[in-house]
Amino acid sequence: MLEELLLRRLAPARCVAFLGLAKNTGKTTALNFVAALLHKNGKRLGLVTSGRDGETTDLLYGTPKPPVRALRGQRLVTTEDEAGRSSAGLAGLSQSLAWTSLGPLRLYEVTRPGEVVLVGPATCDELAPIVERLLDDGCDRVLVDGAVNRKAFVRPGLADGVVAATGAALDADLDRLVEKTAEALAPFRLPQDGNGGLAVEGSFSDEKAEALLKDGFRGTVVAADPSKVFVAALTHRRLAAAGIRLAVRETVPILALTVNPTSPNGARLDSEILMQRLQTLFPDLPTVDLLTCRLQYHPS
Repeated sequence: MLEELLLRRLAPARCVAFLGLAKNTGKTTALNFVAALLHKNGKRLGLVTSGRDGETTDLLYGTPKPPVRALRGQRLVTTEDEAGRSSAGLAGLSQSLAWTSLGPLRLYEVTRPGEVVLVGPATCDELAPIVERLLDDGCDRVLVDGAVNRKAFVRPGLADGVVAATGAALDADLDRLVEKTAEALAPFRLPQDGNGGLAVEGSFSDEKAEALLKDGFRGTVVAADPSKVFVAALTHRRLAAAGIRLAVRETVPILALTVNPTSPNGARLDSEILMQRLQTLFPDLPTVDLLTCRLQYHPS
């Protein structure tokens, strides 16, 4: 049931972005799970990151991390140095796609499965043409392993859907974890409004919200997309109380929410209770513990 559900949810998205709400919430585990699922069902995948992902040790905690697992026939982007250190067999397909502080990026095809470290560009303007290159070269799907807690790459025109990862590493207190998860996902839940309202250039932040409240504005404020909305839950409530409605011109749907009930500092939450709490908030989102393959999903 879990695999069939995820395949249906992923089907419309050519490019899926993986958004970790904090370090060690299970973003790479989610990427590996989805990649293996799509590979098993005959999909040719492209793998790319908006930073650097796949290290086997967490640089902050010094604890083991799940590596990115590359499967035969996939295509991926990384540097020549990282390709040489990979346990996967990689055949170079291109010269430089872009330049990074870690060296030029190249496109590779996986000839033997193994572990890899993905390296990608730091900006969306550089990432978008690489995603298009992978799709043009015959990939059925591109999976983007995004930098932790960085929404910029989750924007229309780049990503068609989001898999978000939350867990005890975000907060070891269950109530605060649920609240922080809801706040992080709130921009993706905003209604779309392409025709009216006050259009906001650039990002919409707490500071801009305070200015509207001070001016006594009433009506709808429209940001470009969820990646441009940076408003705390308290500010959102204050706006609503003052008669100010938030919306976006375009959005990116959340396809699934994954949970990791453990964290490197030893915190452990009850996975079933955590998933039930999140399902109460987001009944339309499949909520999954990928370590146990448990699913909560009760759409109305």
